[in-house]
Amino acid sequence: MAKQGRRRRRRNNNRPSDRPSNVVAIPSIVPPSPEEHDAKTAQKNGAVAAAEAAPAAAAGADPWSEWKTFGAPGDRGYMAVRFDSLGGSVAEIRLGNFFDRIGLTDEERADREHWVHLVDPAVAAERTLQTLM
Repeated sequence: MAKQGRRRRRRNNNRPSDRPSNVVAIPSIVPPSPEEHDAKTAQKNGAVAAAEAAPAAAAGADPWSEWKTFGAPGDRGYMAVRFDSLGGSVAEIRLGNFFDRIGLTDEERADREHWVHLVDPAVAAERTLQTLM
């Protein structure tokens, strides 16, 4: 006699008793009222207008350039970096432990003009470009 196989019933995983306990029901999504929608749109438009106005105000500001010195004389990594507001970039980097000529006095060694240039601005025909190349 041939053995007859039993069919197994598939378990219904959609019954509440079969769900894991850490599953949270998703609340229904209700669209905002027209008043709430208008208020959110106005708030969003105000933020966009403020963001657009900020660069325009910054563009009218005077350009600036500032040197910052890192480290101390004789230390590894002693350098001066010039930051520039035009393009928000590093305009120059000069190394404070290396010099452009031999035999400088201590006073000349302290002058950034004699420090080795690691990064310089690129000069084009019409303007100076900030670059790290």
